[in-house]
Amino acid sequence: MLLNENINAPEFVGLTNWLNLKSGKSELKLSDLRGNAVLVDFWTYTCINCIRTLPFITSWYEKYKDQGFVVVGVHTPEFEFEKKSKNVTSAVKRFGINYPVAQDNNYATWNSYANHYWPAEYLIDTQGKIRRIHFGEGEYDKTEMTIQLLLKRTGKRVDNGLICLPDQTPRLHLSPETYLGSERMAYYFPGGNVRNGTDEFDLTEYPERDSFSLGGRWTITEDRATAKEGSVLTYNFYAEKVFLVMHPTGNKVAKIEVFLDNDRVAKTDWGKDVKGGVATINSDRLYNLIDLKGAAENHILKLVVAESEVELFAFTFG
Repeated sequence: MLLNENINAPEFVGLTNWLNLKSGKSELKLSDLRGNAVLVDFWTYTCINCIRTLPFITSWYEKYKDQGFVVVGVHTPEFEFEKKSKNVTSAVKRFGINYPVAQDNNYATWNSYANHYWPAEYLIDTQGKIRRIHFGEGEYDKTEMTIQLLLKRTGKRVDNGLICLPDQTPRLHLSPETYLGSERMAYYFPGGNVRNGTDEFDLTEYPERDSFSLGGRWTITEDRATAKEGSVLTYNFYAEKVFLVMHPTGNKVAKIEVFLDNDRVAKTDWGKDVKGGVATINSDRLYNLIDLKGAAENHILKLVVAESEVELFAFTFG
């Protein structure tokens, strides 16, 4: 279960805007945490995989924090707007995170750990050695048992019971994460990709499975697709839940009408961010548009920008 003891955990570097520190502290150093078992969690607040791990991480922290267990959240942004401190602060409150979190906007600590994934958890023992690494979701029981083992090795008496929460790790082959910026766009129909620039697009109502189409006026840049009012997107997906990272332009509230198989989405299939078949885009975050509530199915999603402009970054599925 444990890695060998010859992997030193790198020190934190380049971290800024620390949150949830004790009074009088302005930063944390890993070296200051010697004698504790430490979980370093690389995350970013619009990542659905990260979001699904947070109930476990926050629960572990609350359960073991008085026995020498520390969690440090290293928020490393995927998108430019995730660098904003106010957005990270809001997310920390929204997800009920009480452990220390710092921003790694320049990827300094990310690179120091040679990390490549969101989320990524590094469990570090009391001597500063990395003893377990896990990328992505799942294996929550193994991670918690490792936490318990590291604490027991310090002489702590630890309850062997495990946190019991729903494991939302997808078990089926769902539609892939789909980026709408040109740099990582791969599922546009037809052709896979679109060059940068502002163009009028001809919509394909029924694109191939796991692909999307655009209609109306769109501006494509490296990391996003900006939709003008009246623009349309269709996506042929297979999943239970559909999520989309979005940002309202110019500090204006945008509204998007949501359709499923050409009908306005029924109330039973609304994602938590849809009301009356409309998603209101008023902040930079991940929006849940569709929730089929227990069944992964194949459908055509259609989004119509009904008010203002909106920037779309990436689809994820659950």
